[in-house]
Formats: sequence, C-alpha cells, structure tokens
Amino acid sequence: MGIVGLFVGGLSAFVYEHTVSKITGKEKLVVGGYKLHHSLYGVLLVLIAVLLKTNSDTSVFLFSSGIGVIAEHYLTGGGLDFITKEK
Repeated sequence: MGIVGLFVGGLSAFVYEHTVSKITGKEKLVVGGYKLHHSLYGVLLVLIAVLLKTNSDTSVFLFSSGIGVIAEHYLTGGGLDFITKEK
C-alpha cells in the first residue's frame, strides 16, 4: 500500500495543481492573508494516519499518500512551503 499511496498522492497533487484554478477561477487559495499550499493537504494526511494509531492498510495508505503530495510539491519547485504570508 505504501508505493500505491506515494503514487496516488503525487498524482492527486499534480492534478490538483493543474486543475484547481480552472475550477475555482482563482490562482491560489488564500485565507486570512495566508496562502495555503497544496502540500499542506499532505501534512494533514500524515497527521490523520498518525492519529489513527493503527498499522492498517488505511493508515499506511494515508501516510504514504501524504508523503507523495509533499514530495510532488517539493519536486515541482514549490519547496517545503505549507503556509506563506501573502504579499
């Protein structure tokens, strides 16, 4: 499940990054003057997996999907930014 999760996480981040502006009509998600990067969703997936406290396939899948999202953001030039102050 780990390899599958990495692939699903990376692919979903790629799709999100290239379709969200077309769907919402906005270039980025800004809340209260802060830009929320899609890598933040990866962090949330990892936290959910850790909070489940199980060794189940679901936890492994969520954890590896979160890492896949973060890795895609890092490798495509977004770095390890999760929340940044909007200028």
